[in-house]
Amino acid sequence: MKKRRDLKLLALFLFLLIVLTVVIFVRADYPMHKAKKEATAIAKEQAGIQEVTDFYWFTRKDTYFTVVGLTEKGEGLIAIIPQEGGQTEILKQSEGVTEKEAIQSVLDDKTSNEIKKITLGLVDDEPVWEIVAESKEYGINYYLVSFRTGDIIHTLHNV
Repeated sequence: MKKRRDLKLLALFLFLLIVLTVVIFVRADYPMHKAKKEATAIAKEQAGIQEVTDFYWFTRKDTYFTVVGLTEKGEGLIAIIPQEGGQTEILKQSEGVTEKEAIQSVLDDKTSNEIKKITLGLVDDEPVWEIVAESKEYGINYYLVSFRTGDIIHTLHNV
Protein backbone atom coordinates (compact mmCIF):
# COMPACT_ATOMS: atom_id res chain seq x y z
CA MET A 1 0.00 0.00 0.00
CA LYS A 2 2.73 2.41 0.95
CA LYS A 3 4.58 1.84 -2.34
CA ARG A 4 1.41 2.54 -4.31
CA ARG A 5 0.78 5.76 -2.36
CA ASP A 6 4.41 6.86 -2.83
CA LEU A 7 4.14 6.13 -6.55
CA LYS A 8 0.97 8.22 -6.81
CA LEU A 9 2.63 11.10 -4.96
CA LEU A 10 5.66 10.90 -7.24
CA ALA A 11 3.43 10.88 -10.33
CA LEU A 12 1.47 13.88 -9.00
CA PHE A 13 4.71 15.74 -8.24
CA LEU A 14 6.09 15.07 -11.74
CA PHE A 15 2.82 16.13 -13.35
CA LEU A 16 2.79 19.41 -11.38
CA LEU A 17 6.45 20.01 -12.24
CA ILE A 18 5.71 19.56 -15.95
CA VAL A 19 2.69 21.89 -15.79
CA LEU A 20 4.72 24.52 -13.92
CA THR A 21 7.53 24.30 -16.47
CA VAL A 22 5.11 24.76 -19.37
CA VAL A 23 3.49 27.77 -17.66
CA ILE A 24 6.89 29.39 -17.09
CA PHE A 25 7.91 28.94 -20.74
CA VAL A 26 4.59 30.29 -22.03
CA ARG A 27 4.78 33.34 -19.77
CA ALA A 28 8.41 33.98 -20.71
CA ASP A 29 7.49 34.07 -24.41
CA TYR A 30 4.46 36.34 -23.89
CA PRO A 31 6.25 39.74 -24.26
CA MET A 32 7.71 38.68 -27.62
CA HIS A 33 4.37 37.31 -28.81
CA LYS A 34 2.54 40.47 -27.72
CA ALA A 35 5.11 42.78 -29.35
CA LYS A 36 4.96 40.82 -32.61
CA LYS A 37 1.16 40.88 -32.64
CA GLU A 38 0.97 44.64 -31.99
CA ALA A 39 3.76 45.47 -34.45
CA THR A 40 2.14 43.32 -37.13
CA ALA A 41 -1.13 45.20 -36.70
CA ILE A 42 0.68 48.55 -37.05
CA ALA A 43 2.62 47.31 -40.11
CA LYS A 44 -0.61 46.18 -41.76
CA GLU A 45 -2.30 49.50 -41.06
CA GLN A 46 0.56 51.88 -41.89
CA ALA A 47 2.56 49.98 -44.53
CA GLY A 48 -0.03 47.66 -46.03
CA ILE A 49 1.98 44.56 -45.15
CA GLN A 50 -0.35 41.59 -45.53
CA GLU A 51 2.03 38.63 -45.19
CA VAL A 52 4.71 38.82 -42.48
CA THR A 53 7.93 36.99 -43.32
CA ASP A 54 10.18 38.15 -40.45
CA PHE A 55 9.99 39.95 -37.12
CA TYR A 56 12.92 41.51 -35.23
CA TRP A 57 13.16 43.03 -31.73
CA PHE A 58 15.99 45.60 -31.94
CA THR A 59 17.38 47.36 -28.86
CA ARG A 60 20.18 49.93 -28.74
CA LYS A 61 19.54 53.43 -27.36
CA ASP A 62 15.90 52.89 -28.29
CA THR A 63 13.84 49.79 -28.93
CA TYR A 64 12.25 49.05 -32.30
CA PHE A 65 10.01 46.28 -33.55
CA THR A 66 10.69 45.51 -37.20
CA VAL A 67 8.17 43.74 -39.39
CA VAL A 68 9.29 42.45 -42.80
CA GLY A 69 6.71 41.27 -45.27
CA LEU A 70 4.79 41.55 -48.50
CA THR A 71 1.94 43.79 -49.60
CA GLU A 72 -1.13 42.52 -51.39
CA LYS A 73 0.68 43.20 -54.70
CA GLY A 74 3.74 41.22 -53.59
CA GLU A 75 5.99 44.23 -52.90
CA GLY A 76 8.54 43.59 -50.15
CA LEU A 77 8.33 46.21 -47.39
CA ILE A 78 9.91 46.75 -43.98
CA ALA A 79 8.17 48.62 -41.16
CA ILE A 80 10.44 49.74 -38.30
CA ILE A 81 8.21 50.71 -35.38
CA PRO A 82 9.51 52.59 -32.30
CA GLN A 83 8.47 50.91 -29.04
CA GLU A 84 7.73 54.30 -27.50
CA GLY A 85 5.46 55.32 -30.38
CA GLY A 86 6.15 57.92 -33.01
CA GLN A 87 6.92 57.76 -36.72
CA THR A 88 7.07 54.32 -38.31
CA GLU A 89 9.93 54.04 -40.82
CA ILE A 90 8.73 52.24 -43.95
CA LEU A 91 11.37 50.92 -46.36
CA LYS A 92 11.28 48.94 -49.57
CA GLN A 93 13.21 45.70 -49.24
CA SER A 94 14.68 46.31 -52.68
CA GLU A 95 16.37 49.52 -51.44
CA GLY A 96 18.71 47.67 -49.11
CA VAL A 97 20.60 44.47 -48.45
CA THR A 98 18.92 41.29 -47.31
CA GLU A 99 19.64 39.47 -44.07
CA LYS A 100 21.74 36.95 -46.01
CA GLU A 101 23.76 39.71 -47.70
CA ALA A 102 24.40 41.42 -44.35
CA ILE A 103 25.56 38.11 -42.88
CA GLN A 104 27.86 37.59 -45.86
CA SER A 105 29.44 41.04 -45.25
CA VAL A 106 30.30 39.93 -41.72
CA LEU A 107 31.62 36.54 -42.83
CA ASP A 108 33.73 38.22 -45.54
CA ASP A 109 35.37 40.28 -42.77
CA LYS A 110 37.12 37.02 -41.75
CA THR A 111 37.01 37.83 -38.02
CA SER A 112 33.85 35.81 -37.38
CA ASN A 113 32.67 32.45 -38.55
CA GLU A 114 29.44 31.73 -36.66
CA ILE A 115 26.41 34.04 -36.59
CA LYS A 116 24.61 34.07 -33.23
CA LYS A 117 21.94 36.74 -33.70
CA ILE A 118 20.72 39.24 -36.29
CA THR A 119 18.19 42.05 -35.97
CA LEU A 120 17.13 45.04 -38.05
CA GLY A 121 16.43 48.48 -36.61
CA LEU A 122 17.47 52.12 -36.52
CA VAL A 123 20.64 53.73 -35.19
CA ASP A 124 20.78 57.52 -35.49
CA ASP A 125 17.74 57.34 -37.79
CA GLU A 126 19.58 55.03 -40.22
CA PRO A 127 18.44 51.44 -40.84
CA VAL A 128 21.09 48.91 -39.84
CA TRP A 129 21.51 45.20 -39.41
CA GLU A 130 22.87 44.37 -35.96
CA ILE A 131 24.81 41.12 -36.09
CA VAL A 132 26.37 39.21 -33.20
CA ALA A 133 28.91 36.64 -34.32
CA GLU A 134 31.58 34.45 -32.78
CA SER A 135 35.06 33.30 -33.69
CA LYS A 136 37.73 31.29 -31.90
CA GLU A 137 40.29 34.07 -32.25
CA TYR A 138 38.16 37.12 -31.38
CA GLY A 139 35.39 35.65 -29.20
CA ILE A 140 32.02 37.38 -29.47
CA ASN A 141 31.95 40.14 -32.10
CA TYR A 142 29.34 42.81 -32.69
CA TYR A 143 28.69 44.45 -36.06
CA LEU A 144 26.43 47.16 -37.44
CA VAL A 145 25.90 46.73 -41.18
CA SER A 146 24.27 49.49 -43.23
CA PHE A 147 20.92 48.34 -44.59
CA ARG A 148 21.31 50.62 -47.61
CA THR A 149 24.89 49.70 -48.67
CA GLY A 150 25.81 46.47 -46.89
CA ASP A 151 28.98 48.09 -45.53
CA ILE A 152 30.11 47.33 -41.98
CA ILE A 153 29.81 50.70 -40.23
CA HIS A 154 30.76 49.68 -36.69
CA THR A 155 32.58 46.72 -35.17
CA LEU A 156 33.37 45.60 -31.64
CA HIS A 157 35.61 42.56 -31.21
CA ASN A 158 35.87 40.32 -28.16
CA VAL A 159 32.85 41.81 -26.41
